[in-house]
Amino acid sequence: MIAFEKKIRKKKMAKKAIGKKGMFLFFQMIFAFYRIFVLTLIIISLVLITKLYINVSIDTQQAEMELFQYQLLSAKQGISHYEPSINRVYPMVIDYTALKNKNQLEMQLQNSFHFQDKPLVAAQIDVSIDQNALDYESFESVYYYHDYFDQLSVLARSKIKGAGGAKMLEKEIPVFVRKVITINGLNQEKLIPATMKLVIVSSNS
Repeated sequence: MIAFEKKIRKKKMAKKAIGKKGMFLFFQMIFAFYRIFVLTLIIISLVLITKLYINVSIDTQQAEMELFQYQLLSAKQGISHYEPSINRVYPMVIDYTALKNKNQLEMQLQNSFHFQDKPLVAAQIDVSIDQNALDYESFESVYYYHDYFDQLSVLARSKIKGAGGAKMLEKEIPVFVRKVITINGLNQEKLIPATMKLVIVSSNS
């Protein structure tokens, strides 16, 4: 009887040992799955951060084009009429004489927005008055770095992504053409409604 009871005890102890070992292996498996889960989260996070960084770079390019548009229309060195006597800019009011002196206006823009190496953007500016208007008159296209615009616009329209490509921003903006006319020997200012088509291009690299 005593020998039989010892055998039963040994069996129970062996079962307990197996049970403890099984529990240890079970917890090891759970910990292994936890480690895999954490590693997966880290990898996904790194991928998302990399994509976010790339998107921020693209957004910077967009911001550069938007900034050029703002400076073009709002800075005294831009295309809008500037009254030096009161140091005031009239945004989206463009001088008739400036539009008629294309070369001088282009030189003014290049000298105003100067870069050490190469310009961040290039642009084409077209101001048009409604053909049905009594004051209809056509104007030549004005360029900010003409040659550079021609190069980048081809790349932008080809839609090449990444380095070697370019991005294009096109906008139509309502403006006024400021024309000084003489009536009965007196100079009078006339504002003629017009539309400015602005095309800005920027290199991806």
